[in-house]
Amino acid sequence: GWYKELAALFGGAAEHVDDDGCVRVWTDGGYDPLTGVAGFGVYYGAGNPKNVAAPLLTGTPSAPRAELAAFAALLDEDPRPLSVAIDCRYVVDGYNRHRHRNRARAWLAKTLDARPVHNSDLWRRVDTAAQRRDAAGLLTRVVWCRGHALRRHVDAGETTPLDAYANSAVDELATAGCGMAAAAATGSAPGTVRD
Repeated sequence: GWYKELAALFGGAAEHVDDDGCVRVWTDGGYDPLTGVAGFGVYYGAGNPKNVAAPLLTGTPSAPRAELAAFAALLDEDPRPLSVAIDCRYVVDGYNRHRHRNRARAWLAKTLDARPVHNSDLWRRVDTAAQRRDAAGLLTRVVWCRGHALRRHVDAGETTPLDAYANSAVDELATAGCGMAAAAATGSAPGTVRD
């Protein structure tokens, strides 16, 4: 069907670059409530050796934590200008709108309660990487993209064919990461798979 058409259009590109020279990357996290495990993915393009599927092995597993772990892993690893597409408002808004305020509050949700923001360890990691990237003059653009897009979402202008294709691909990587986390929980897993 439609995803085969998208694969024919974009499946041959190992990397995508925006008009301003930023490398376009998609990140995703996944959580399996039945097994209580989470994993994440980072997708550059078809067959790119930087593509990652990994289990979430720190903290309490959840979908938002896995989404944030994927983004943190990307910022830690790629020293180029990036345009990151994420289907999770928690990460997009947290990075673009709340990060500076949370840092000013020492990563506390309410300073009087001295209760840390959710996933403060990962937010600190993201913020440290972002500050390092800013100091080096590297652009880090973080945008929301629709997850699980259908042709009608493209037709309505809610997403692009490339984002629909790549978000589906990174979702597969995140699902594989969940499988690795489940296997790790039983002691039979490889750690990280690179595409």
